[in-house]
Amino acid sequence: MLNRKMISMKTQQIGKRVWILLVSVVLVGGCSKEEVDKMVADVKQSAGDLKSSANDALAKTKQAAQSVGDLAGATDFTGSANIKLDTATAFASSYIRLIPAGDGRPALLQIKSSPDGGPEKFPAFLVQGETDGQSLAGLNGKSIPVRVFAQQTDKGTVWSNVNSDPIVITIQQVDKRFVAKFEQGKLIDSVDESQIVTDGTFDSVEF
Repeated sequence: MLNRKMISMKTQQIGKRVWILLVSVVLVGGCSKEEVDKMVADVKQSAGDLKSSANDALAKTKQAAQSVGDLAGATDFTGSANIKLDTATAFASSYIRLIPAGDGRPALLQIKSSPDGGPEKFPAFLVQGETDGQSLAGLNGKSIPVRVFAQQTDKGTVWSNVNSDPIVITIQQVDKRFVAKFEQGKLIDSVDESQIVTDGTFDSVEF
C-alpha cells in the first residue's frame, strides 16, 4: 500500500537518477545552460506529477477502507430500545424472535436486550406475549398484548406489568428491522409496588 514515506523516497530516487543523467549529458554533449534548465524543469514537473498521482492513489485507498469500515458497522447493528421507567432508560441492543408452538397453538413473541447464550448486560429488558402470527413479517402492523420486564441494574428494581393488565405493542417492519412501540403502559416497582404510566420503543433485529 502506498504511503507518504514511500512517495517521498520514490520522488527523491527519480530526481537523483535524472540529475546524474543530465550532468553526464552536459559533460559529454556540451548542452547549453538554457537546455539544461529546461530539462531540469521538465524533470521537476514529472516528479511533481508522480507525487500527485501517488497521493491520489493513497487518498482513494483510504476512502475505500473507510467505506468497508462503514459497511461493517452497518452489518453489526444490534438494535436499541428506550423505556421510561422512574427515569428515561436507554438499552444498547434489542433482539426479536417468534417461537412457533405448533399444533395450532399461539406462537410466543419475544423481544429482549440480550440474545440467547449472550452475557446479560444492564440495563436489561424482556418483552413477551402470545400471538396467532406465524412469522415476524406477518406481524407487521399488528397489535399484541405482552408482559414487560425491565431492570436498570443487576440488583435494582424490576419493573413489570401484571397479567391482568397487559401492555399492547404495535409492530412495524422497517427494512430488516422490527420496531415495536407501546404507550400509556402501567409498570409496577417490585420493591415498593409503586406504579408508573409509561411508554417504550424497541428497534429490534431478528435473532
